[in-house]
Amino acid sequence: MRQRWLAARYRLEGMIATVSAVNGAEVLARFPEAQAQIAWADKIIITHSDRATETQMDGLLAQLARLAPAITPLQAVNGLIDPAEVMTFRHAERYRLQQTLSIPAHNFYSVSLQFDQPFAWERLQAMLETLLMAYPKQLLRLKGLVYTLNESDPLVVQGAVKTLFPPVRIPARVSDDGRSRLVFITDGELAELPTVIMEMLQSSQT
Repeated sequence: MRQRWLAARYRLEGMIATVSAVNGAEVLARFPEAQAQIAWADKIIITHSDRATETQMDGLLAQLARLAPAITPLQAVNGLIDPAEVMTFRHAERYRLQQTLSIPAHNFYSVSLQFDQPFAWERLQAMLETLLMAYPKQLLRLKGLVYTLNESDPLVVQGAVKTLFPPVRIPARVSDDGRSRLVFITDGELAELPTVIMEMLQSSQT
């Protein structure tokens, strides 16, 4: 909103942060960037609450109460939440952390891959799960849109910190080119990651 063209046409109504119940407490403990996002959010949505254990949920709620004591978190169950709850903002004065969090220069990198041929989903799923477990600290997030054999509609795939979440199939768009795309977010540079992924994919097809 510091760009003059945008500032003249839009205003910031509020900030929404999402945090996973499965691994959110671990991520918040490791990364000050994640803590800052929670501390400055107007709305906090807990995702994957239907997949989390009671211990995981309790740990996350304790972190959220410390970082954003004035915010009552919302919960999305199976990806569903009332839009009215999300998009309604109250502009009453809120409690903010008195000491601004010090955010160091981040060490995040991304690797983007594109594939022309469709995947056998079972093999791709096994490969992604293996990859998440092989890099439990460094591979923070993966997401993508992939086409699978014998299906015209693509799958949305997402994973984070050792966990691959159930994929969701969405309708193909007219503008889609039929290519699969995967993006990996890492903590620190993993120069070998593209080679490792391609070797794993090739070995799974033999």
